[in-house]
Amino acid sequence: MAPEDVTGKNEAEVWQRLYGQVTKTRRRGRLKAGDKVRLSERVKTFKKGYLPQWTEELFRIQRVIQGPVLMYRRI
Repeated sequence: MAPEDVTGKNEAEVWQRLYGQVTKTRRRGRLKAGDKVRLSERVKTFKKGYLPQWTEELFRIQRVIQGPVLMYRRI
């Protein structure tokens, strides 16, 4: 099928042909709402190895956001 033949009516058929069946699986993360977490700090080139690579501040997860990439909202 040529690109000029694609319309709004047959876009689902074109998608199916190009990418196959779309599966909507929900991913389960290790963390859930209410868990306390620390954030990892960005590793610099010449950072000392004996220093912690995590923030001192604790955060609590407010909710888990499902999507292609699992995200967490913090308080």
